[in-house]
Amino acid sequence: MSDWISSLSQGLAAQTLLLPGQEVWIFGCGGYGRDLAKAGLKFGLKVRGFVQSKPEQRCVDELPVRSWGELQAADLNYPLLIGIHNCATPLDSLVQLAKAAGFQTVVNLWSSYVQLEAWLGWRYWLASPQYLVKHADDLRRIHSRLADDASRLCLERVVAFRMGLDLGYSSFRHEMPQYFNEITLPEQRSTPVRYLDGGAYNGDSLQLLLKHAPVECAWLFEPDVENYTKLTQNVRSLQLRSYCLPLALSDRYALLHFAGDQGASAHINHAGTHSIATVAIDDFLCGERIDLIKLDIEGAEAAALQGAGNTLRNSRPVLAISAYHRPDDLWVLPDLIDSICSGYRFYLRQHTYNSFDLVLYGVANE
Repeated sequence: MSDWISSLSQGLAAQTLLLPGQEVWIFGCGGYGRDLAKAGLKFGLKVRGFVQSKPEQRCVDELPVRSWGELQAADLNYPLLIGIHNCATPLDSLVQLAKAAGFQTVVNLWSSYVQLEAWLGWRYWLASPQYLVKHADDLRRIHSRLADDASRLCLERVVAFRMGLDLGYSSFRHEMPQYFNEITLPEQRSTPVRYLDGGAYNGDSLQLLLKHAPVECAWLFEPDVENYTKLTQNVRSLQLRSYCLPLALSDRYALLHFAGDQGASAHINHAGTHSIATVAIDDFLCGERIDLIKLDIEGAEAAALQGAGNTLRNSRPVLAISAYHRPDDLWVLPDLIDSICSGYRFYLRQHTYNSFDLVLYGVANE
């Protein structure tokens, strides 16, 4: 059995320790940077302000915003907390910018998250490196279940990156297209696809699929009102047999709170101001055959799979499941699929920066 995870565990470096009363700067004043500042203040840090490469505002949340060139020499002696956590800008480039500006101490995402998690809450895949060490056996098991070397290397590098040991992985992406590629559509299909899309957003994934294969029928689930409006407008022009449903997917019918109006990041949230209905795939389809299921539903993937047991067993569809919303998606999702329907081959591919848009692909054995 591969001992790659033990090697990573032994290479863990000490995390930068933040102390109440300590003065810090925060790089980035978007949503995560602002939340990081608020969490730091609750922890007891003294946040001097935000740093942005090209400031658009001079003040955010009553804190100053400075460009690199506006910082004084003394400012560079304070720790700089990375406050940018998204798929758009590789983390290694952010660290390089900070060090080039002269900051002596650059505190990476996981170092600050370890100490501020109580106030930051769920942040996609972000977790303590020790959390991954704790689940070493789970990671070893999934490593052995992956179907090709590219997937195994992908898992090794994702875990190393999230432990702070492979910063260069933040810039890595596989060249293959997301969702519809040689794994899910191994050859040009002549048989039309019956497609189910959880998190259909504005219909962009369906339009991408149509470039690769004919579609017989599509079931498109999108609970966000703004996204759903765009979805129906875009799908109407396709002249395709399709069903647009303003519903979220889960393991059962329920009424839940939802954080909407966030574009592709809208998600179920107990503090959300919107109300949505969830439905189980099995209950909705009532035995309809499905060839391909794509799920990108902001952390609800496991619940949606639990609600699709009959569909998986009877149709054995190809699966394209987002595996970056929660740190345990790496092992929970393949384990869950195995428990529902054995005989799937699993693949991992990385499609955007910073281990976002990591997709677990499942293809049933013949």
